[in-house]
Amino acid sequence: MRAGDLSVPFLFKWNLLMKSKKTFLLAGISVVLVNSTLLQAEEISETKSLPNFEAGMSAGLLSSEQLYDLDVTINMPIMDSVTTQFLINSDYLAANNSQDSYSQSEVVGNVFLRNSAGKIGAGVGYRERKPDEEELEKESSTTLSFYGDLYFGDLTVGISETEYEEDIATFTGQSANLAYYTKPNEKFFLGKQKKNRNDIWVVGVDIQPQKFANHASLKLTVEKGKDSFYLGLGINYYFDTAISLQKRDRDYR
Repeated sequence: MRAGDLSVPFLFKWNLLMKSKKTFLLAGISVVLVNSTLLQAEEISETKSLPNFEAGMSAGLLSSEQLYDLDVTINMPIMDSVTTQFLINSDYLAANNSQDSYSQSEVVGNVFLRNSAGKIGAGVGYRERKPDEEELEKESSTTLSFYGDLYFGDLTVGISETEYEEDIATFTGQSANLAYYTKPNEKFFLGKQKKNRNDIWVVGVDIQPQKFANHASLKLTVEKGKDSFYLGLGINYYFDTAISLQKRDRDYR
């Protein structure tokens, strides 16, 4: 059998990974984290022994159209250095006509190796996009994602890469992000993403107001692309674990 005849239904061919511009950077992050994690791999903290549940919703304007988003995330620690995550995401774009309007759903399962220096992770998911116009066909694809973060005090430097088995209009590929915590419950972030095959700049602020007792946060996001502009406001509610935003991002997400 020739190599070109082989098919992999869920995990993509290795040459897709090797073509990634960020593969070697992710490998470098992996080496740093693995070396510093081996010494603490058996430690399990009581504060991280329980799952962390969160639900979020957001609404905003994408150019002249309305975009709504609903997320449910379950973060499940295995030990201090290994955590898993299950994410369900639903989007709806109310465009100016039914041909451009669509609903989208996505499920993703991730696993992370993390410590005080940063984290690396990988995940498998499934995304489906269904146009409002019945005559248009829905699009769907399995996905394979890789993540890497490094921590420098209150600064986080992160990258991610997602590969798709099938072509889909709402493609979200590479991203590079900076996040700075001015306070444990206040974060400013800046990033660049490949979204819908266009380069998108993202800037925003995420805060956990004190009156919410570390159980809710508010996020303001601005995105600017070549032909698009997005302004959105979101709120997340956290069940079970009341911790600071910075600790939540670094220990669970």
